[in-house]
Amino acid sequence: GRENILSWRSERARPSFSRRVLLCFVSSCAMMKPHESDEEEDEDQRKLGSSPKSMPARASTSRRSTHTLETEAGLAEERKTRWNDAMDENQEDGNAGERGWLLGGPDARVTLRNWTKYACETIPAWWSARTKHTQKVVKTIVASFAIALLLVLLLSWAVPEAEEGQQSHAHETPSGQDGEGSGSEPTQNEDGESQDQSSSDGGGMGNALCNWNKYMLPDAAVPKHYDLHMNVPLGEPWLASGNVVIHMDVLSFTRCIVLHAVDMNITSAFVQTDQSAGLDHVSSKFNKDLGQVIFELDAPVNPTQALLNIHFNYRVKDDLRGLYRSNYRQDGKYVAMATTQFESVDARRAFPCFDEPASKATFNVTLTVPEGSVSLFNTAETSRTSVEGKSLRRFKQTPTMSTYLLAIVVAPDLVHVEKKVGKCKLSVWAVPKHGKGPLKYALDTGASILPHYEDMFGIDFPLEKLDLVAIPDFSAGAMENWGLITYRETDLLVREGNSSKKDYQNVAFIIAHEMAHQWFGNLVTMEWWDDLWLNEGFASYIEYVGANFAHPEFRVLEQFFPMTTAVALKADSLPSSHPIHVSNVTSDPQVESLFDDISYSKGAALIRMLRNYLFNFGHTTHWNEEEKGDPFLRGVKQYLKKHRLSNARTEQLWASLGEEIGQPVGEWMESWSGQKGYPILSMTTDKATGNIQLIQTPFQVGGVFNPSSTLNNCTSAADSLCWWIPVSWQKKSAPADTSWSVMKNRTLSLGIPYNCSDWVMFNVGQTGFYRVAYTGSAWHCLGESAKSSEEISGVDLAGLVDDADALSTVGQVSVASLTKLLDALPHRVEDGLPEWSIASRVTQKLLSLLEEADGAGESTLECTEGFKMWATNIFKAPLERVGKGPAKGEPEVVSMLRPLLIETLSRFGDLEMSLDALTLVLQYANGSEPIDPSLRYPYFTLAARSGESGYDKLEQIYLDAEDPQEKSRVLRALAQAQDPALINRTLSFAVGPEVRSQDTTHLLADVAQTSSASRLMAWEFLKSNFDAVVQKKGGVAAGGSMASLVSRITRGFATVDMISEISSFFDAHPEARVVRLEQQARESVLANSEWLKRNHAGLCAFIDRWVLDGVPPAGAGLP
Repeated sequence: GRENILSWRSERARPSFSRRVLLCFVSSCAMMKPHESDEEEDEDQRKLGSSPKSMPARASTSRRSTHTLETEAGLAEERKTRWNDAMDENQEDGNAGERGWLLGGPDARVTLRNWTKYACETIPAWWSARTKHTQKVVKTIVASFAIALLLVLLLSWAVPEAEEGQQSHAHETPSGQDGEGSGSEPTQNEDGESQDQSSSDGGGMGNALCNWNKYMLPDAAVPKHYDLHMNVPLGEPWLASGNVVIHMDVLSFTRCIVLHAVDMNITSAFVQTDQSAGLDHVSSKFNKDLGQVIFELDAPVNPTQALLNIHFNYRVKDDLRGLYRSNYRQDGKYVAMATTQFESVDARRAFPCFDEPASKATFNVTLTVPEGSVSLFNTAETSRTSVEGKSLRRFKQTPTMSTYLLAIVVAPDLVHVEKKVGKCKLSVWAVPKHGKGPLKYALDTGASILPHYEDMFGIDFPLEKLDLVAIPDFSAGAMENWGLITYRETDLLVREGNSSKKDYQNVAFIIAHEMAHQWFGNLVTMEWWDDLWLNEGFASYIEYVGANFAHPEFRVLEQFFPMTTAVALKADSLPSSHPIHVSNVTSDPQVESLFDDISYSKGAALIRMLRNYLFNFGHTTHWNEEEKGDPFLRGVKQYLKKHRLSNARTEQLWASLGEEIGQPVGEWMESWSGQKGYPILSMTTDKATGNIQLIQTPFQVGGVFNPSSTLNNCTSAADSLCWWIPVSWQKKSAPADTSWSVMKNRTLSLGIPYNCSDWVMFNVGQTGFYRVAYTGSAWHCLGESAKSSEEISGVDLAGLVDDADALSTVGQVSVASLTKLLDALPHRVEDGLPEWSIASRVTQKLLSLLEEADGAGESTLECTEGFKMWATNIFKAPLERVGKGPAKGEPEVVSMLRPLLIETLSRFGDLEMSLDALTLVLQYANGSEPIDPSLRYPYFTLAARSGESGYDKLEQIYLDAEDPQEKSRVLRALAQAQDPALINRTLSFAVGPEVRSQDTTHLLADVAQTSSASRLMAWEFLKSNFDAVVQKKGGVAAGGSMASLVSRITRGFATVDMISEISSFFDAHPEARVVRLEQQARESVLANSEWLKRNHAGLCAFIDRWVLDGVPPAGAGLP
């Protein structure tokens, strides 16, 4: 009989121990005729997705008896062939359940029945050929061991299927759980490894990875495909469970496989390789500090293909990361849904995986969810089946993608609207209480942007559907998950009659941003987080293109400078800034800290600068006239096509652009991507010729390099503190003509004589990422011309004001030049958002610094109050021009400018306007008088500042409101309260049950930015209530959110004592420390202190003269 057994093995890979037990046990049916119902059962199982013919055998452990080794060695090549065939079949198969043969998937029991059928059909032929003596022996053995074998079978089969069993010794349990997968911490030794498990001795060949302690995963194993099945709950005990089968290439000789898993139980794990048909149990140990888990095999393996099957479970939390739960009120009751947020490093909290951007793979996902619920995944659903009172849903295989882009949404119910856009079905989803009305604007906007991007990038959106989903609790603004974009409700839903024009514009921006990610980030992904700007910088630039295409009425391209470039210039002026390409990113906090104004706004500004130069200068001057189209976009198309479904680095982008246009783009942009900061171009005159000369030096808050200092000449790429700069300029006499030069060296001579009456203004349109320091007389002449909208555009005036403000901080420009530009604003006939946005920002900053000086005893109240009067005089002029209320058919930009002016005036304490606003808000709260949606926030702000009665009404409006935008604007207004008792109420409210955790840190930061007194109270509150704030944020202090909050609260202080206080805070809470964010806070305080030393006396002297000369009428300018 041994020959027949070996022959059987040559046709089938040897089954696992539990399978062999099963075969022995069911051999008692060998003499029985198969029932006709078997065929019916097979047909039923095929409908469920299982296919016995395509299932490789479930193989045994690697502990083989010696009498079979020689024969099995002879079958090695045949087994390898069977392995490859099975892999091919499984790769073509689109359902995770059909891979149930490897201890996993919802159809594992189907496989068991098919093996039983196989045994009953195969064994009789062998049985009939045996002698009666042999049959008697076999019967005796079966009779003696049947019961024991059945028990072993049941136990071995139950282990991998248990989803709520007790935690195994080798695995970590999420905090806050106990008993059956609900609480206790894993038992660990002093080195942080789980006890009662086999562990590597750290030595010998193949053991190098068994004690891995580096942040980035080793490259010994590369995932190719995931089969993921998850059981997603929608209620207590909120226990999620599942199994994942990872198909991988093992690239080096190793005994251990390292991947990511955090806050979960690993209930079992098995591995199978093509070097053996064996299915080996593997032990595991967690490295909590790195968020990694190491799986250790019984013996090392050579480079091979492998399957790693892992069963896991964990409790679903409400900490807004990984798979988490979100609550909302529906029909007076609280309802819960489950959703995900994986970027940047939280896919590992949902399932074990290789959670790094370059570890791209395809995914087959199956979800088990409550019957009747709505479930969404990145790809379209392909089938659903009812199983034991739940619904089993399979989804189409994804493209090759990174783990952080996966997403799941499961809710009891959702409403949606949809539209066919080309080959793609576009849908917008929300919880039922909102209805379908607020979804339609997002649907129309997305339907306009999607085909425009396809045309612009030359690549169609690769998925057959794209869902946009509003989530009640969401930490970010939105997340670009491929095919399933998730949003805060305030960033996706707008309601006619309740949403302001700014709300509409904001939704258009965010939809355009996330859709841009479908190409920049999803189709082509940065290789590592150090090139995050390739994702976020591109999307932050393209969002303007998309929003402008869908809604040109907002004139968003004009707003790029105040909303993006100016923000980046401010952030990049601090010594703690970083290049857009960052080196040595080796921790979760470092990764999280890169989601900042440098990666987003500076990245976008650099792309805009390069595209503008290529199109307006290089395209028309250097290249052949027959070249058509946008040279930048041509290069981008090549970049996307070359790296699609893969990863890229910064230099590969520059290379694609350079190859397409035939220019050394990489050489140009190396200085911008490889070093932090930016240049200031100091204007001088050549003594010999009288011509204008520019000198580039690095700009930095805390000091600017003197142009006469001994810096290198920027003659080589190795020279630091130099930039390749496309410089644009125009003369007063020819405002429509823009000229260009490229600055590669330390100096640039233009060959234009200096003439104040025919001034030269640089950085036309503010497309360059640099500042300009004019001579004193040039500032004066520009200030005079700034009174005319025809001579200097609103965008360029915004740039001049922003430059003067920044340069006054370092003593390069006197505060008189800044105030002269601000005083020119009321004279202008046309009023635009760019110049008034920057003016609002700068004047409120100046007031804040004066209040800081008052608090430190370095100022007088007369100066501060005089400044408020002066600033009020400036901002009342444009408000009188646009009117205090909306006019029918007015442009959208006017509808957005009016509330900006009122908000700014409220900061300066206009008493008459405050009383009017309080009356309106009281009537609005009683339902007797509506307030235009665009004016609600500024009027709410004035009411909150007015005192307790207005504050109480606003609080009631917040509690009664169902619309997320209404709640958001009221919450921000409450932060504007001035009375200390009301400030304390707001701070306590922020950590109370009525405020969503996603809004807590924003509310605290808003309080801090309201006034000097509010800032100090917010800081004291945070120090005293740190644990409460952390608990409100889901119990997570690390990762950057708390460090960011500290920076936002403290960066307005101006006393040097606060610098050491910030350090002391992080010493007391080291878990919240992120070094770069701490440095930013300290440097901002120092910069404010330096500003007061340089400019406080001059500003107060100016205000004193202005007051003594009598308050002039609006627009009268400087005395």
